[in-house]
Amino acid sequence: MKNSISSNMLKVLGMIVVLSVFVWMIAFTYTSQARAQDGADNAERGERPEVTQVNQPEDRGDQSEENRQDAENRNEASIKSDDDTENSREHGNKISESVKKLLEVAKETSKQDRGIGDEVSKIAKEEGDMSTTTTEAIKKVENRNFLVSLLVGADLKNLGQLRSSIVTTENHINALNNIKTRVTADIATTLDAEIASLNQEKVRLESVVKDNEDVFSLFGWFVKLVQ
Repeated sequence: MKNSISSNMLKVLGMIVVLSVFVWMIAFTYTSQARAQDGADNAERGERPEVTQVNQPEDRGDQSEENRQDAENRNEASIKSDDDTENSREHGNKISESVKKLLEVAKETSKQDRGIGDEVSKIAKEEGDMSTTTTEAIKKVENRNFLVSLLVGADLKNLGQLRSSIVTTENHINALNNIKTRVTADIATTLDAEIASLNQEKVRLESVVKDNEDVFSLFGWFVKLVQ
């Protein structure tokens, strides 16, 4: 009887502790986000540096336009989101390179066998389409608020997205290995390089999942406590 009462008291105390921490975390997270938003608003209202425009000679209009476009392209390429992580940037860049290479292979193989070219093109398109979702999932998983993780655990939704991307990439690798046996030696060599690159990115995603799936949470601890 005493053991039963002690067990129930322990559960009640555990519930009180968890609820107290939960309320504190919500208040702390809200305050932190409000301060961050205020800082962003203040920065947005701050003075912007004045840009001096240089007039280009009219007879060099075409060249100036090309230079401007080149500058914009370089600028866009250099802009990185504040919430980017090393893994999200690297993954996005590597997949972008692989997609370009695979599309080149698709174009080349279509000259000899349109069916094979279409297969490679489809794989490239699927990898490209998936890249945006995958990089966003990486960022959300790796930038997850510590207090949120401590309270409720891992980001199961985005970890699930990464696992789905892993399976899809693995299927693409298998398909490319099959295609490799039906093309010329030169194209097979190119495919080998892209297969290796895709496999490297698959390993990266597996590492991100492994590093972020098993995290301690008060919710999980409480569930085990009351069971």
